[in-house]
Amino acid sequence: AATTIAAALAAAALAAAALAAAISAAIIAAADAAALATLAAAALAAALAATLTVLAAGLPGGILVQQPAVALAFTVSGDIGDYTVSRLHEMAAVVAAAASVPISDVSMSIAPGSVVITVTIAVADSTQQQTVLQAVTSALDAPAEQASFFSSVSGGGVPIVEVTTETTSISSFIYPPGLPPTQPPNEGSDDTGAIIGGILGGVGGTFMCVMGYLVWKNSQKKKEHANVDIKTTTAVPSSQISKV
Repeated sequence: AATTIAAALAAAALAAAALAAAISAAIIAAADAAALATLAAAALAAALAATLTVLAAGLPGGILVQQPAVALAFTVSGDIGDYTVSRLHEMAAVVAAAASVPISDVSMSIAPGSVVITVTIAVADSTQQQTVLQAVTSALDAPAEQASFFSSVSGGGVPIVEVTTETTSISSFIYPPGLPPTQPPNEGSDDTGAIIGGILGGVGGTFMCVMGYLVWKNSQKKKEHANVDIKTTTAVPSSQISKV
């Protein structure tokens, strides 16, 4: 990432310098107002594009990953306050044992109202997904099995009112590791901002010089026209007028 940003900054600086040189050459050679205005606008646009490129180079990129999973939704009796963290952990252990997966692959969430506890089991692939689905479905197939499924949970067990099972997926973003910083982050950010500001400032300064030159050039032309008019209307001395 740092190498990309440095390359983008260098390209932006070269582009700004080249455009500034082109504007200066146009001033010396032709001083065409329309051409100069076009070049100045192009310089500002190029500087803006280079700045956006630099900023984009520093944005992290991620890859969306869909991991297969099995989801179980338990509607249970009681209030949401009855399900402490420790009891939920015990329930997760029961589900992990039924699915034959590590408890670390089991995540749980709980919603109020008719208390619904959603359990998500992460699996490695579609084959394991079907194996886990069949295992938990078999363990919860009959009413008697549902009644005893969470009987080992502290507080008298957890009566299941209803349960559904389905295949699903877990969405997550994976970001590539960044390069180790060569200097503290704050200093790097300040330097990048300063360089970007310098590029924009340089091009903007060139643009202002062009505009100032055009204003000065126009004022000079007006003075020349004024001098010509004064010379053509200068009165002839009375001593040089022939008397009739």
